Amino acid sequence: MVRIYQRKTERATSYNKEQLQQALEDVRPGKTILHTASRNCAIPKTTMHNHLTGVRGKKNDSLGRGPVIHVEHERKLAEGLKTLKKWGFGLSKREVLLIVSDFVTQNNIRTPFLFTHSSDDLSDIDPALDDDSLDELSDIYPPLDDDSLDNDSLDDLVEDILDDDMGNNIENVKEDFKSGQWLVVKYTGKKSVKYFIGTIVGFDEENNNPTVKFAKKKNNNYTFYWPDNDDTDTVSRENIAMILPDPAENRRGKSFQFNVYFIGLNFVC
Repeated sequence: MVRIYQRKTERATSYNKEQLQQALEDVRPGKTILHTASRNCAIPKTTMHNHLTGVRGKKNDSLGRGPVIHVEHERKLAEGLKTLKKWGFGLSKREVLLIVSDFVTQNNIRTPFLFTHSSDDLSDIDPALDDDSLDELSDIYPPLDDDSLDNDSLDDLVEDILDDDMGNNIENVKEDFKSGQWLVVKYTGKKSVKYFIGTIVGFDEENNNPTVKFAKKKNNNYTFYWPDNDDTDTVSRENIAMILPDPAENRRGKSFQFNVYFIGLNFVC
């Protein structure tokens, strides 16, 4: 993740069609050279050369394809990604593409790019999670303060990831546990960190550590269910990542969901 985000190109944003046409008219009869016209009009030399010579298709006055997502939205997304990384939830390249895919899909934006992955695939990705940063979290993430976008904007998607409902804050892990509470428990391996969701069913007598009955996650979504055989374990408090609100059960009571965004947590199905 870069420290300072800089857009690599301002194509089709630093000049308009009339300015391009005027620059071409100055160069064609020899009034000025290509380099000078490019510098004065802030138009890339390669763009002017392509319009003059037609090296890429027929000669035309079009500005070419502009950016699909507005520059300000793109910058806002970059700031949100840096905030995620700062607090220990750095996203991979694929996860970033999935977030952008959600934004494009929800807002019905026409794009030449093909998004072949659903956002549900985020649960199958090993997260770039910094456990040291996660253990040090104590305050709610700062909200993004741009109200200029629609409800289905990139701001909403990033703010949802940073929502304070995610685990009711890590500080709550320090409080006394109660039977029936829902938890996210982490198990650290040699190469990755795996997460499980379960509810407290008791406590051991020696250390008063909670005994957790674990649920299983369905493939490709964030719905959980109870397996046929009970899966329980007594876990140390250091392995408890967060406390969850009570879930909402479906009509038949066989599965349930949490009003929490779990992006960045690698749950085992």
